[in-house]
Amino acid sequence: MKSILLLLAAALVLCAQTPNMVTVHLTTPIVVGETTIPAGDCSIQIRHDAGDTLTLLVRSAEGPAATILVNRITDDSMDSIYNPHIVLRRTGNVLHFQKLLLADGTGFEAL
Repeated sequence: MKSILLLLAAALVLCAQTPNMVTVHLTTPIVVGETTIPAGDCSIQIRHDAGDTLTLLVRSAEGPAATILVNRITDDSMDSIYNPHIVLRRTGNVLHFQKLLLADGTGFEAL
């Protein structure tokens, strides 16, 4: 089955955003890297690692956490200014984290 990009406004609500942290509530489990993050509250921390390396640490309030390597991107549609969100990719019945788009029109895309 062909992968489909999904904006899950109904499945996700961005609750708070600070310069290096975003808090979200997921209504369905998602896969980040190889880790399944359960439905519920989770935080996404933007980390500036060694050199120019950027990673996102996605941590569930239930315990599971995953770190993924990302590239900085610009939201050309500028939709995120009004509605910051994550973008998920559906493969079969599994939703995979793909992007985090922020209110300033920037974001991060998983490699």
